[in-house]
Amino acid sequence: MTFDVQDRSVAVWDMHSASDISLRRMLVGHRAAVNVIDFDRRYIVSASGDRTIKVWDMSTCEFVRTLNGHKRGIACLQYRDSLVVSGSSDNTIRFVILPLYMHPSSSQGIPWSMKVLKALEFKRCKFKALKVLENEGGP
Repeated sequence: MTFDVQDRSVAVWDMHSASDISLRRMLVGHRAAVNVIDFDRRYIVSASGDRTIKVWDMSTCEFVRTLNGHKRGIACLQYRDSLVVSGSSDNTIRFVILPLYMHPSSSQGIPWSMKVLKALEFKRCKFKALKVLENEGGP
């Protein structure tokens, strides 16, 4: 499987061989350009200039949840071992620990934790000093 960012969407491709590549699905939902994506066996995570992070189920490519919190566009993102770390032009770094079971049909949503860090020197997602500002609860 491979990915291709196309303006406000992400193309998910199945790669069977170098010459046999087929479009699996277009992930649509961001309102501005998708700046970065990352993934593991469970989730595809995309970040955009629309200030949101979207989480998609890897096996079905179905939308799971939107993570809000940044006040400006998201410039960088990394997703590893249930931890999503994002950096934004609002000079903050946010990290979210995704629960083991995030289901799109959950009526009340599953709690997730978010901590906000202020980047004292924030330039192209290279951080020299960080300060914890707050601990927020999610929906």
